Amino acid sequence: MKTKESILIVGSGITALVSALKALEQGMAVTILSKSPCTRTAAVDQVFQSSTHDGSFNRYITSTEGHPYLDLDGYVTQMYPDIAIDFETTIAQGGMLALPLEEFSPQTQCFLQKRKALNQSIRNNPQDWLAYERLFIEYVAENVYSMKLWYEQLAQFLDEKPELAQELSLSIGIHRFYDEKSLFESARKTLSGQGMIKASFYNDEAVNHPEFAAYRSGIEKQSFIKGGALIMHGLAFNIKAVVGFLLEKLEKAGVRFLLGPDHEVTTIRYDSSHQVEGVITRDGKVHEAKYFLFHGGAYMQTGLLPGDFAHPPVCGMKGFWAHITGKTAEKIISGMGLSPKACKIHGGKMPITVDGQEYVSQVADLNVQPVILTKPNGETEYTVCIGSGYLFVGTYPFEGDTDVPKSSAQSQERINAIRKAEKLAIAGFWEVVRRVYDLEVSFEACLARSHPDVKILEKGCIRSWSVDDRELRLVQKTRQGGVMLVHGGGNTGSTTKSMFESVVAMNFINQLDATHSVGELAKLYENVRKSLRTQAAGLNSESWVTLEEILRSARDQVSELSIPHC
Repeated sequence: MKTKESILIVGSGITALVSALKALEQGMAVTILSKSPCTRTAAVDQVFQSSTHDGSFNRYITSTEGHPYLDLDGYVTQMYPDIAIDFETTIAQGGMLALPLEEFSPQTQCFLQKRKALNQSIRNNPQDWLAYERLFIEYVAENVYSMKLWYEQLAQFLDEKPELAQELSLSIGIHRFYDEKSLFESARKTLSGQGMIKASFYNDEAVNHPEFAAYRSGIEKQSFIKGGALIMHGLAFNIKAVVGFLLEKLEKAGVRFLLGPDHEVTTIRYDSSHQVEGVITRDGKVHEAKYFLFHGGAYMQTGLLPGDFAHPPVCGMKGFWAHITGKTAEKIISGMGLSPKACKIHGGKMPITVDGQEYVSQVADLNVQPVILTKPNGETEYTVCIGSGYLFVGTYPFEGDTDVPKSSAQSQERINAIRKAEKLAIAGFWEVVRRVYDLEVSFEACLARSHPDVKILEKGCIRSWSVDDRELRLVQKTRQGGVMLVHGGGNTGSTTKSMFESVVAMNFINQLDATHSVGELAKLYENVRKSLRTQAAGLNSESWVTLEEILRSARDQVSELSIPHC
């Protein structure tokens, strides 16, 4: 236990909040420092510069969230065959770049060129391929262990506050659909090896399954979902509900919150021995602590970290959201069976028309969450929340985005180009939505907001993406005998990994010896991660069934309140 020892956490997204919770459990004195404003007092259109708080609410906990996407033969090349070239081509060409390569900053161009070189090296060098395969295996193991932690933590949250179930829209179990048979077969092989699959169906079997009635028209009329469907272990929930619960819990426990633009960390201050003394915020104040955790993700300032880390090896990937409500949502959700499940849908590239011109869309992976709420007046409200989109926007503050403030004004020509790129990203994912649910709602009607049941959210969220698919991990000593730990900032999927990262941080802090060198501490940190990955190997299908039963029991304890179950 580190009773009353000080820890300062930079960031206010889900990883920062979970880390604060774990630090509290160790008896530590916790301060959260973030440039994002308080979510409960901010304006509706506020840009938080946080992937947790921006955008919509559905988040997934699965074994393959945020995994590496370099050209690993046998999985990535099967599941995402064009992913390498997509980092070289604009979205108008079916790729992911919001702007042509030459219009990005030199730093972003360096990122893209290095990623291209890494892909070539993996294809041509067996040793690099093996190293990358090990990285992929590590990612999955860490996700798997984090899944276990999420099942246990959500059950605990619901035991503490049963009424949280009303907001959580918890889906225990995930459906996955694939539009190509080769992708389906590859995913089934990989996920079966992890013990994640409950059942699998080819498309001709899926069309008659009662839980897939919502997709029947898409399969039969639109010839969509040509590969197959999986029912698998995993979770989806309303991240806003979890954040609200954590904020209330942390405040009551005495966590100090310093939020807003004045509290952006601009400098890390070191002593003559290169030990961290404290951090300086935009208002000029110095904040000291024995321990520091940085959870900056894609939004960390360029040049904040020292030495080899002076230029953060992460860029931003923007996603977009749509909400379907009313009778349209009710029809979709009613076709999902008695226990509607969140769903992931892999849609390949397909023809789209935008502004009268034909394009080939980018690959669109949909994250779909059905939400059923009972209003105070007894009426039932239906919402289908859909997230998707991989629009590469560069390094912070993101040349390929117009939401985050820039140091100098962007030209109107660039703004128009970015908005066209966003339009193409949304058109690509809406085409998958339209086909999979056989909706007679055009993309133009969505943008014009002329359909009462469909709304494309104006604000997306930007997630981090590292140049080599590795998370940013840095350990430094502090003057007070502790450590500064920077971790996170890997590929998208931080909600799943937040539990793992937070437990690793606390286990590491409890085991460290301040007399050790930075190199020895970094080795200890990696060994702590490895020990948890090893524990993940002991989880199997029976483990997940038991965890599901415990979580379902915690959720269903409030059945007398007539809370709908997903």
